[in-house]
Formats: sequence, C-alpha cells, structure tokens
Amino acid sequence: GWSPDSVLLLGEGQAFLLRISTLYCQFDIRQDIYAKFYVDSIIPADRRVKLRSRINPNCGFRSLLNGVPEY
Repeated sequence: GWSPDSVLLLGEGQAFLLRISTLYCQFDIRQDIYAKFYVDSIIPADRRVKLRSRINPNCGFRSLLNGVPEY
C-alpha cells in the first residue's frame, strides 16, 4: 500500500517509490505517474542527498524495467 504524505528514513543504497496523480495522462483512466528513486549518497555537512531516479510517464504501464513495457 501507498502511504500518502509520509516521512521516510532512508540510508545510502536504499530506494523508494513515488506515485503522483496528475493530468499528464489525460486520455487514460489512471492518472498516476510512478517513479523509483535510489539514494546514492547523503552529505550531512552540505545538507544534501544525491538521488538517481527512473520515472514512468508513459500513461498506463507500471513497469520500471528497461525495455518496452507490457500491459
């Protein structure tokens, strides 16, 4: 399940998923875009976090894997 408006405590090397409701996919029944973020490094002295992300804006597919997604 998804936890709306939650605070996450993560360390380096951990990942989290994000679901955003948007009108980007205006012709699809589902109005959600999914993204996966990896925490590369945490730099407390600079108050920074370096993230890598994979975003899925293709309206209807849920896979975050490489290649052509399937239904």
